Amino acid sequence: MISQFLLLAALLISATDAVVAELIGVLGVGWYFNNEVMIKLLKQRNKKKEKLQDDKNRNDNEKSKLEEELEELAQKLGIKQQEIEKEESKIFKVENLLNDESTKFMVAMGMTGDGKSTVLNRLSGDDSNDGDEGPFEAGYGDQSVTQAIKHAAAHIGGQQSILVDTPGYKDTRGRDNTHFNNLSSYLYGSGGIDAIILVLSGSNPRFDGNLQDMLKYYESYFGPKLWDHLVVILTHIEGAVKKSFHEANGDKKLQDNLKMHFGAIDPNLDIPVVTIGKDCENQQVCEEEYAAFREELISKVYSISNDHAKLECTAIKSPIKKLRKEREVLTIQHK
Repeated sequence: MISQFLLLAALLISATDAVVAELIGVLGVGWYFNNEVMIKLLKQRNKKKEKLQDDKNRNDNEKSKLEEELEELAQKLGIKQQEIEKEESKIFKVENLLNDESTKFMVAMGMTGDGKSTVLNRLSGDDSNDGDEGPFEAGYGDQSVTQAIKHAAAHIGGQQSILVDTPGYKDTRGRDNTHFNNLSSYLYGSGGIDAIILVLSGSNPRFDGNLQDMLKYYESYFGPKLWDHLVVILTHIEGAVKKSFHEANGDKKLQDNLKMHFGAIDPNLDIPVVTIGKDCENQQVCEEEYAAFREELISKVYSISNDHAKLECTAIKSPIKKLRKEREVLTIQHK
């Protein structure tokens, strides 16, 4: 009898609804529900059924959630691919000029309207009144003039050099990503950079948020070695501005600000600061001042080259490179 009872209990716990109904029919409803042990077994059975149903519901919910996440990832992956294709379609190829160890390769960077193209014209030997007769198109005001990368060979103080003009940071037409993708495409095969010439307007020398944002972007783009190759050129340093700049040790203040805001800069690094303006009495004096400017600049570049090898550009983190990395992460997640 006991063994039969245990067998019945085992059947009851694991039985389906149909089997339980059949047992009740055989044993009688009264006997079944008046038996305390049977009631406990029935409760255990119901709990087991509830747990199984809860597990099924939870698994169904998890499956549904996973399917939704996979669908969302697929959509993000598709969008990311479209972004990459869009940026790739805007990249153009610029043939590099010969850049070897005997050549000084310099890239001008800076805000739109601060005078990059004019500075490069001066370095190329342009002594004209407005500095707009050299190989680079110079403009006036805060509108973007340089729309694409342009380079030119020059002899500065007898040194074979390559000067590269770039569109200004915060392009007035919102094309920064395109410009930096094109620049990275150009620089990957350049052979390395001797100096990054940061052109800033000396008429508005504030170390404000816009300047800091630009420098943060440059640091993330080139990496921390940017600082070892940096030369700052301050334009419009003339008249009263020139006097107050030198009296206030403006070059030292600028270096101190850079080191205070950017921890990657070696505290002992001397970042060259060169000034240029148009504060001469006649054309001959202007020519002498521009020649002195060229000599000072190339001497600073020589110093950098003596202390550091050319800045390799294979690790530049361009916008499209970041997009490809994001696509790679999404692809792994989607798998």
